[in-house]
Amino acid sequence: NINFFPKDPSIDVVALSYFWGIWYGSLNVKQELRCCGNGKNRTLGRILIPYKSSVEMDLIDSQITDYISALKSLGKRVIIILDSPFGEELNAQSMIVRDGLRISVKPNIVLTRKEAETRSADTRERLISIANKLNVEVIDPIAHLCASGQCNAFSTSNDLLYKDYDRLSLYAYRNSVKYIKKIVE
Repeated sequence: NINFFPKDPSIDVVALSYFWGIWYGSLNVKQELRCCGNGKNRTLGRILIPYKSSVEMDLIDSQITDYISALKSLGKRVIIILDSPFGEELNAQSMIVRDGLRISVKPNIVLTRKEAETRSADTRERLISIANKLNVEVIDPIAHLCASGQCNAFSTSNDLLYKDYDRLSLYAYRNSVKYIKKIVE
């Protein structure tokens, strides 16, 4: 449920950002590779999020629509930030190969912009539809992070851009995520 409303009246812009693929329970999110349950490298501790039916996704659409409508009625400018690229190709842990005591690194596997868009298509389309219906802005991280046609796990200076399957690194936020400036300016 979404029920947070800014108490400070000076807050005039609200950006909605989440890993929407998880929120919506998208089948395109490979939770076993997302370091949940018995995932890659046997990482334990998180609960798998159940995949959702289209009826359940429609309910989420309705909740988001109601929430944005309420924010707009308070005079807030609302921005929806779509999912960043996600996947095993971007996760540094999945690039490590262990053979006994020997550790090596796989070459950077490429995630194309087209594949990144396809992976998030089910939620992207829903959120863009809501944004169009309510006349709110949309920021597409894929357009920014994959502008060259591919989504990279490393910067040109070989710094990690992702902490894991779907979360950007601090380096990426400081150096690559220029679309955030649009919100704070």
